[in-house]
Amino acid sequence: MKILKLILPLFIMSFFSLQCKSKTEARFLIVNSSRADIDSLIIYPNDKIFVTLKEGDSLTYYSNMTNLPKVDGAYLLSFKQKNTAQLKNYVFGYYSNGFPVEKETRIEILTDTFLINQYYGNY
Repeated sequence: MKILKLILPLFIMSFFSLQCKSKTEARFLIVNSSRADIDSLIIYPNDKIFVTLKEGDSLTYYSNMTNLPKVDGAYLLSFKQKNTAQLKNYVFGYYSNGFPVEKETRIEILTDTFLINQYYGNY
């Protein structure tokens, strides 16, 4: 019985400590509506995950913010279009205290611009 009294609190503490170490991620739906393939797309802050999108493709992209310092900041979208070597950079959005404010950000990349819609509640 004494062993159970010692093990049970340790088990409960371990269980809750694992729950507290959950991953913090920002979610982005990215659509390539431009007339060119997109290469080396990345959204900072993240774990250095680069993706490629063919013309007309879309994907869900997660930016891992788990180890980000507890500061406020903005996202940076960076990519190259296959028909140019120029790197395009766009600052957008906002995160607070190292956590995304929005539930999902939808990004549509067009030939000469991009559209951003952020969703905060149920959609």
